Amino acid sequence: MLPIIAAGQAQLASSDSALSDHVRLTPTPGHTPDHFAVELGKGETVAVLTGDLIHSPLQARYPEISMRADYDQAASAVTRRKFLECHCDTGRLMCTAHFPSPPPATSPGGATASASCRPAAEAGAAGPGIARLPAPAGGARRMRIGIIGCGVAGSVLAERLLRAPGITVEAYDRLPPDAVEDSGTGLNVGPNAMKALRLHLPARHDAVRAASLPWTRWFIDLASGRRLFDLPLAEVAEDAGIRLRWSELYRLLRAPVAGITRFGLELVAIEEDAVGRLVPVLQAADGARLRPRGYDLLVAGDGRYSALRALAAGPTTPSFHGIAMTRLLVPEAADCPYDDYGQWFNGNARLLSYRLPGGAAYIAGGFPLAAPEAEIPPEARTAAFQRALYTPETGAACPAVAWMVERLAAGVDSIHWARLQEAPLQRTAGAGRVLFLGDAAHAMVPTLGQGATQAIEDGIVAGAVLARGGGAEDVAAWRDTRVGFVRRFSLEATDTMFPGADPVAGSLAKREPEFLAKLRRLYTDVPRPEEFSQ
Repeated sequence: MLPIIAAGQAQLASSDSALSDHVRLTPTPGHTPDHFAVELGKGETVAVLTGDLIHSPLQARYPEISMRADYDQAASAVTRRKFLECHCDTGRLMCTAHFPSPPPATSPGGATASASCRPAAEAGAAGPGIARLPAPAGGARRMRIGIIGCGVAGSVLAERLLRAPGITVEAYDRLPPDAVEDSGTGLNVGPNAMKALRLHLPARHDAVRAASLPWTRWFIDLASGRRLFDLPLAEVAEDAGIRLRWSELYRLLRAPVAGITRFGLELVAIEEDAVGRLVPVLQAADGARLRPRGYDLLVAGDGRYSALRALAAGPTTPSFHGIAMTRLLVPEAADCPYDDYGQWFNGNARLLSYRLPGGAAYIAGGFPLAAPEAEIPPEARTAAFQRALYTPETGAACPAVAWMVERLAAGVDSIHWARLQEAPLQRTAGAGRVLFLGDAAHAMVPTLGQGATQAIEDGIVAGAVLARGGGAEDVAAWRDTRVGFVRRFSLEATDTMFPGADPVAGSLAKREPEFLAKLRRLYTDVPRPEEFSQ
């Protein structure tokens, strides 16, 4: 090795690497921090050199058993289970370094995905320490699902399918595991998402709620302080919503599926294998490309600018609504004069704000542009513009608005800018082999806080449908009517921000029975687990 290093020819592999089309390195940490398995071959004719990933046939039946010599016994157990779920029932050769020769016996059956792995003698392998992973009798095989983008919907779906019988699930995300987009901003998650988590993933519900502040109220004021609307959410919801940072939500949702997720890999192309399954082509930061085995279903959970949707369904043309949107996190907000979810109007310019865990506050602004397709003018990105935008022309601003205006002016260089937009709903592509979830399927206006909320609903429902043997079109049948209603209602609730609208009359109308009935439908119309077994 030293002459290779001295000649500058050594290449260090720290992620999935492809040495050629027939030799790939796959991280399998646990026995050592940077342990790798080696895949040899292409398509379905593949052998896998396990190294120190597995030391005994007993670990094929009980992957949670780890060696005393493992650097990280918990990590090695997670890696081993992920490895077995990925490779069992595929007809591949598993070349083990430490199994006894000849193999002692057939691995016993059981509930884990490794139950069908058989040692070399019974599988007809050529030599000691080589085990073939056969397909089950009768031609049945596990459904392989690959998730592109481990955001909200992707993480929820992956957890929902982790232990689903007959399904192998793997996830890929373009960001490193410690990097989260929008990590500095906050969000509110609606009561309907919390109900879905409570019914279907109770442990995840409890973890998310414990890390959040409750969202129990929605009020609307004028910038002068006049109250127009004040609604306890308990009147229209069965569960309280939550308030937290994006980064914390990502951390909590990704935690249970970290063992099946490969980070730092960007989708750059889609190919087909010999039997028509989709093979994602993934590229690491160093330019190395990975081609996993084919998937029966690829799921897009990679957000509003989904690479999978662009590749599978073509470019998406968003609809703009002529409203500029701003977001600002105030990390130190001990003197914030309000707590729960509130909105304040100065004409059609609107502020939305609430406190976050850890003493922070989140401020979102919005104001009309000159035309639906208009860009945000440069002068809007100044402290003077922000002060004038939300300060009443006559009279003083109320304490809440005065506090927000000062924070916007002081933090104008840290404001995140966007334009209010939505994308056409598309659920499937590729003859049902591609499924779109969350913003990849139906990016919508954020007025009622339903972006991440509907992504959670998507992940929950898609998981329930796929776990019972359904496909992408079945998910569409369950979700698209509901999503259509949410999109229309969210845009309808934005009425007070459009030029010429009356924010006073529009806010007062939100106390009318028709609006409250729609809000109740939004917050409570979540399917229960037993509905998927009918």
